[in-house]
Amino acid sequence: MSHDVINASPTKELFIDTLVRDVSITDAILDLVDNAIDGYIRNEYTERKKVTINLSSSGFEIWDSCGGIDVNSATNEVFRFGVTRSAIHRLGVYGIGLKRSIFKMGSNIIFESDDLKNYFRVDIDVEGWKKKAEWEFKFTDLRKSTGAAFTKISINNLFNEFKVTFGSNKFHNELSSRISKTYFIFLKNNVDILLNDNPIVPFELSIGFSEEIEPAHKSFSVNGVDVSLTAGAHPDYENPGWYIFCNNRLIILGDCTGLTGWGKRGVPHYHTKFNRFKGFAFLDSEDPIKLPWNTAKTGIESSLPIYLKVLNEMQNITIPY
Repeated sequence: MSHDVINASPTKELFIDTLVRDVSITDAILDLVDNAIDGYIRNEYTERKKVTINLSSSGFEIWDSCGGIDVNSATNEVFRFGVTRSAIHRLGVYGIGLKRSIFKMGSNIIFESDDLKNYFRVDIDVEGWKKKAEWEFKFTDLRKSTGAAFTKISINNLFNEFKVTFGSNKFHNELSSRISKTYFIFLKNNVDILLNDNPIVPFELSIGFSEEIEPAHKSFSVNGVDVSLTAGAHPDYENPGWYIFCNNRLIILGDCTGLTGWGKRGVPHYHTKFNRFKGFAFLDSEDPIKLPWNTAKTGIESSLPIYLKVLNEMQNITIPY
């Protein structure tokens, strides 16, 4: 290298450490579920498909029948550390979810997929890959379709903390609850998700309202995001507040804080006398990077102009209630 050129290339160790540090193991698993549901949407299925998750102290596996991944996408997109703008995603946002999820759990990864045209397999020995200068992965098997469309990710040599976590019934219950809430629309309409062979039941949440008070509605579009708001008196007293969905993925559940406008601009602070209030905000975009969710899809970036516009309208239909 020339003495007048400064080397600014990233190291794999730092890149991976940074990638996985701020995502919880539950959110990492949900990132993999997002990829499966993206497959369902991308293939425009109308019939129900299946996602199975199996985890224990000895390993992790997720399998889905949501259409598989084509070889071109595997070669140019799936394993790249960043999104490609030509790719079709609804829940995958920044092109990092799958990579940080698999690197977070263990050091031996097997990735298989079949799109009914071709089958491929990629084996990743993380520690060995770190030692190589190149950032590429290689197919360990590439051939004509096996006749069944699927994607399967297996992770072995789990890191010690996840051997304990994945063997815990408490964690299994917590993960099942998160999946039940986060994907309840997809669970009702599109996919069956099983955790260690146990079907996950969708979260009980009705978007219907009491007839005695007419609910308020507002629909509009802003900067490539379609917004639909509904709020009013709900027959269910449990979990009042605002529910925010991004591309039908539940991001905010029953919020009664300033995040959703309570206590600001004429909206009172939440009080238990408002326990029948429910508001539903559906934000949809063909380009998910325009949505105001954070990279882990666990919260809303409340300072973004798109959300400030949505928040203003949320407050407008909360005040009459």
